[in-house]
Amino acid sequence: MANIKARWSFELITTCANCLNTINLDDVNYYSYVSDLGLEVCEQDTINSTNIEVECPHCNNQFLVDCEY
Repeated sequence: MANIKARWSFELITTCANCLNTINLDDVNYYSYVSDLGLEVCEQDTINSTNIEVECPHCNNQFLVDCEY
């Protein structure tokens, strides 16, 4: 009998600087900042994981985020 599988799960969450709504950067209106920018899970302090331009899906505010683990 085969072993039961365990699946990795993660979230990349931020808060809009304007409206304070929570945003999951892995799923913003069918766009993934994670896969579309080529981020590695837990990546921080790299060119890809700093100064990411984000647009809030709730209020359209644009702001910069840095990933941290």
